[in-house]
Amino acid sequence: MNLNISPLKGFTLVELMVVVVIVAIFAAVAIPSYQATVRRGQAVQAQDQLQQIAMMLDKHKSRNFSYEGANVPTDL
Repeated sequence: MNLNISPLKGFTLVELMVVVVIVAIFAAVAIPSYQATVRRGQAVQAQDQLQQIAMMLDKHKSRNFSYEGANVPTDL
């Protein structure tokens, strides 16, 4: 007698839960790292803008011998 019993196809609940746990661990590691990278990028951008403002103020002082009347751009 030859019985062809095919195994069931699909995932068990345990396999699915293991995958969910692994994805959660990756997310727990990746999200703070991403946030730190974004924060560093924003800090670099702010520092660049401050340097631009300092150059504008220095340019104004060299032309007018004073910082008086210097306008700081608000669009930075």
